[in-house]
Amino acid sequence: MALKFIKKTIAAIEDTRIPLVYYFISFIGWVAFRRFIEIFSDSSRLRFELYSCASFEYYSAFWMQILSHCHHGLYWLQNFLTAAIVLTLATREDSKKVMRAVFFGAFLIIFTPIIDLIANSGRGLNIPYPYPRTIGDFFPIPRDFTIGMKITIVLSLAAAFFYAFIKTADIFKSAISALGFYLNLAFSSILPFILRPVIPHTTTRAFMVCIIIQIIILAWLGNKNFIEALWRDSRLPRVAHYELMFFLGILLVRDGIKAVADEWLSFTLIGIAIFLSWIGAVISNNIVDIEIDRITNPNRPSVTGAVELKSYSAAGWACFGLALCGAFLASPAIAYLILVFIGISIVYSLPPFRLKRILLFSKLMIAAASLLMVIIGYVFAGMPLLRFPRIIIWYFLIFAALALNFIDLKDTAGDKAAGILTIPVVFGEKKAKFIIGLFFIAAYLAAGVIIAVKLNLWSSVTVILLAAGIGLKQFFFFNDKKGYKENRVLLTYLAGLILFLIIFVLRR
Repeated sequence: MALKFIKKTIAAIEDTRIPLVYYFISFIGWVAFRRFIEIFSDSSRLRFELYSCASFEYYSAFWMQILSHCHHGLYWLQNFLTAAIVLTLATREDSKKVMRAVFFGAFLIIFTPIIDLIANSGRGLNIPYPYPRTIGDFFPIPRDFTIGMKITIVLSLAAAFFYAFIKTADIFKSAISALGFYLNLAFSSILPFILRPVIPHTTTRAFMVCIIIQIIILAWLGNKNFIEALWRDSRLPRVAHYELMFFLGILLVRDGIKAVADEWLSFTLIGIAIFLSWIGAVISNNIVDIEIDRITNPNRPSVTGAVELKSYSAAGWACFGLALCGAFLASPAIAYLILVFIGISIVYSLPPFRLKRILLFSKLMIAAASLLMVIIGYVFAGMPLLRFPRIIIWYFLIFAALALNFIDLKDTAGDKAAGILTIPVVFGEKKAKFIIGLFFIAAYLAAGVIIAVKLNLWSSVTVILLAAGIGLKQFFFFNDKKGYKENRVLLTYLAGLILFLIIFVLRR
């Protein structure tokens, strides 16, 4: 009877109509409640929390406290997401159902402070952070763990085991599921001591990288076709453009490479944030441009029906949210710049603004978004925004904005039908290719001159001639009698950009 009751309870939790987001919110609530108990039961920690706003150290302390609380919450979130992945693989259940069950069990984590308060007769908490050298130190459960920690671990492992056993009736799979959860718990506990230095910044960022990867894995396990459709429509050459713009900003700073080595986790998080914000922008644009894409891009998932529009839209906003969270943990300033990028993508694509309809100005928005990536790299490398080179700003807002009109060539028929003014629509496709080809020559020559001013005379001439040669090659790609192919232009552009970045690094 008891087993039957447990099965019905689990099924009710898994099949509830309450959206998964509410389970996630409840999980956050349990984590916050546990943190509240710990903080206000430890007088020394309480004093550190209540820094006076008049204190000279207030702002740095405030930021450290944010990271500390994020570290606490992300530690548990990372472990619960791992449990969801392990149990999904073991039981072959729908990942959404498994996640509902896992997040419902989040109340287990408050047992630690409550049991320890009872054991200490309300005198306060002394919950130690484990200092193991290897994962092997967790077998058996470390002796210096409090009674509350031990009970919480045992209950969590038992819950994982019984959930897998009820679903599979296989003791071996159930034991492996519990072991997998415990191994990840052990890994999460020693991670701060694997990373250097041992401070909240590094661990929090590492957990965030793991969480983003875990969310993607769970989404793939839940709907493989949906994630593969998003990947196929990610337009990797354009993603590479924005990532290389970020790297260009880093290289503008003399010690930029050193910043990457010192802050590699922040570098990784920002790179992921740029990718996710781009995916969100693509989704937003695709949803609005469905009718245009039926004419010019019939293979896009929003047109083929490979994705449900409601889920597609939710995925876009989820990408924006994850991008902002990752960027925030790297730096609040970077998060603000990523938010500006997201804002640009929204006013470019979505009504009521939909600035992509305005001739030339629409490409100014894309040039500004590219410039923003360069600024993000510049700020990441430790330079103040006000010292950003003005020549770079003018280059993007003039030459890059003009050259970016090439992206409209493949959408001429759809844009014309939708009444969107572009150079191909206004001048015709043949004249537009010639005009845009001239824009490319000008853009490459300007880029060559900007780079050359940093080099000696012989190298300056070489760089300018090299840039002119690539610009002419692009001109011929646009006006090729065999037909225009966008990929040739994009790949040539990326290869040229990488070459210029290498030259820039070597000459610094």
